[in-house]
Amino acid sequence: KVVNQLHLLRKREIVQSETSISLRDSLSLEKTEGPAAKRVKALIDDNGILFPKVVYSQAVHETANFTSTIFKENNNCFGMKLSSRGWALEENRGHASYASIEESVREYAAYQRMILFMAKEQGYIINSDEQYLWLLDNLPFGKGSRYAEDPNYTKSLKLHMKKLK
Repeated sequence: KVVNQLHLLRKREIVQSETSISLRDSLSLEKTEGPAAKRVKALIDDNGILFPKVVYSQAVHETANFTSTIFKENNNCFGMKLSSRGWALEENRGHASYASIEESVREYAAYQRMILFMAKEQGYIINSDEQYLWLLDNLPFGKGSRYAEDPNYTKSLKLHMKKLK
């Protein structure tokens, strides 16, 4: 269904739509929200990242609610691998390692701009959380590409998103 909607929307501009609402204003988290969660949520807003509910859910999922070794040792909020975008310092435990959580979020912001630009170049408009989830499963970089190796990744993100109001 989402794929059909995307094909119908070919050759239009990517718009912010509901994504312009501040994540800090639009999400209420569990009572156990810690300082790392609050910081990441604020950084998502501060860096102008689109689809903040999806992206925050990615951070929660990828960091096991901000408790994983990769998060703690690498300041890596999104399970990113080392890339040539220039934000990461090195690789540790098979993942990019950052000087700070801020750098990790900046890397994701650059990554998101890149994939949205490439989607637009291929004629796809991404303007809702559902369409962004579709994009994460169908990246425009080649047949079978996706954000995560887990085939149930976006299903997991949807479960995290349901916990957010």
